Amino acid sequence: MVLLVRVDIYNIMINLNWISEDNLLSYKWLPIEVTSSGISPVVNYAWMWPVTCLITLGAGFLFPVKKHDSI
Repeated sequence: MVLLVRVDIYNIMINLNWISEDNLLSYKWLPIEVTSSGISPVVNYAWMWPVTCLITLGAGFLFPVKKHDSI
């Protein structure tokens, strides 16, 4: 999720000519927008830290790892 919000990866992909800005903007589900200063995220990436923390905790509760007894 953090990778989708960070625009660094999109700038790298554009600079390496892997994708153009027009192709990138055709993906309407990406949380980015083009401004006069370049590509910017719709949501600040700092908000992704609490979200990823909750996802990690939720995955830990849903899929717990059994502890083995050591002798």
